[in-house]
Amino acid sequence: MDKSTNPKNKTHVSGWLIVFGAVIICTIVLRISQLTNTSPTIPLLTQSSELIQLTKIEDVSKYTGTPVSLPTSLFGSELFVIGVYTKATEDFSDGSVAFVYTKNNSRIGELDILTKGYLIEQKKIYQDFPQESISIKSPNDGLLVYLRDGFDCVKPKKDHPGLCQISKILFFEKESQLYKFSVDGNRLSDGETIEIVRSIK
Repeated sequence: MDKSTNPKNKTHVSGWLIVFGAVIICTIVLRISQLTNTSPTIPLLTQSSELIQLTKIEDVSKYTGTPVSLPTSLFGSELFVIGVYTKATEDFSDGSVAFVYTKNNSRIGELDILTKGYLIEQKKIYQDFPQESISIKSPNDGLLVYLRDGFDCVKPKKDHPGLCQISKILFFEKESQLYKFSVDGNRLSDGETIEIVRSIK
């Protein structure tokens, strides 16, 4: 009798095929699970070796002497994390402070208090984008810059709020500092954005 036609051999081969198939399926499922659970999280703050992250406003003065004025109208959002840039980076001057606000487990915006910078410079930097002058506080005007209509968003993950690409930025000067409020996606209307900035004391 030919061994290949032996029923025992066919059963043996079939068993190995089932085991091999099960191993392949388990490998695929495990790989998908790893990608889902360990995919890198996009940071809420611009990363730098000079960045110190805080959660309490009173701790800011331990790392910088920058005066801090924050909004009082937040439309239900709350402060999530603070970043102090102890040395100058490409985007932040020495001593600048960033405040990330969240609502419903998603970042709605970031308020940056920059120790150097002027409104007139921002007009030139963003000259290719639609801009609008906004009355903030007499005699200071602000500059609202519209960056995009469409944007990509990342869903919230465990212990990490969701976030979207920045859609608009409102700049204004206060006490020799440049304030920059960046809005995530469509999380805030123009009116809410302006009201938040106007409520900075």
